[in-house]
Amino acid sequence: MTLFARIVSGISMAANAAGTFVVMAMIVVINYDIVARGLFNKPFLGAVEVVQFSMVLIVFLQLPDMIRVGRLTRSDGFLMLMPARRPALGSRLS
Repeated sequence: MTLFARIVSGISMAANAAGTFVVMAMIVVINYDIVARGLFNKPFLGAVEVVQFSMVLIVFLQLPDMIRVGRLTRSDGFLMLMPARRPALGSRLS
C-alpha cells in the first residue's frame, strides 16, 4: 500500500470510530430526554434536532470506511436488468 492509501485508510477508519462515538452520544441524549421528561417533567429542549443532525452526521462519518471495505449497501434491481438489454453499459454501471 502506498503512503497516500494508508493515510486515507487511517482517516476513514478514524471517521468511522467518530461516527460510533456519535451514536453513543445520541443514546445518552435520548436517555437523558426520557428520564428528564418522565421524572422531572422537564424535557431536553432540542433533543429531536440533535438526533436528526446526529443521524446525518453518522451516515457521512461512516460512509468512507464502508466504501473502503466494500460493504456499501446498494440496490441491485436496476443493475440486474441492464446487462440483459445493454451488456456494455450494464458492466460499466456495475
